[in-house]
Amino acid sequence: MLIAKNIVKKFNSGGLQATILNGLDFSVKTGEFVAIIGRSGAGKSTLMYILSLLDQLTEGQIEIDGVDAGKLMNQEAVDFRLKNFGFIFQEYALLPELTALENVVLPLLMRGEKKQTAYAMSTKTLEEVGLSNKLNNLPSQLSGGEQQRVSISRAVAHNPKIIFADEPTANLDTERSREIMDIFIRLNKNGQTIIMVTHELEYANLAHRIVELRDGSIIRDEKTLHSK
Repeated sequence: MLIAKNIVKKFNSGGLQATILNGLDFSVKTGEFVAIIGRSGAGKSTLMYILSLLDQLTEGQIEIDGVDAGKLMNQEAVDFRLKNFGFIFQEYALLPELTALENVVLPLLMRGEKKQTAYAMSTKTLEEVGLSNKLNNLPSQLSGGEQQRVSISRAVAHNPKIIFADEPTANLDTERSREIMDIFIRLNKNGQTIIMVTHELEYANLAHRIVELRDGSIIRDEKTLHSK
């Protein structure tokens, strides 16, 4: 599904150059659930942003489902992300003036779905995460856990090839975090490929693999008890 080779990311700041990722190799199979861990500043989020084409690499190659993604031009990369990826962040990034249902519908309309189809797909997805009675609620009328479930619904409604989740439980209490992880596990059992950045080892251990970064390099890549 995804193969990244010799990934290097450098930043220039104040005339100085900092290397964030040091020529690392990374791959994910279709249907795999991979957790990326490491201390703050290890390069976790930078790696995820590069793999998901939200940021550009300095050197290296990324192949996604047979496509040389690193060579896509700006609009091509945007279209590729829109079609193939779903994103879940620790900040829910919901539009405050739209209802839960409308927040899920909007990206589907942007992908070219017909209005009736988009509403049907969104309703079904929200019902699957237990929000059938909150479809018309604004984000301000939802708890943090409910807002994250809307975010998950928005990410998966179009059946993406890969879900990228960056610290999806960071702003939630233990009970709500476990509810979110239960949804991830259910999605993965249905064949969804997931790449998740987390600082919580308890939740990383629910993935098939744990990849640990330190100073921009992979220092551990091992299967968990949940590996296929």
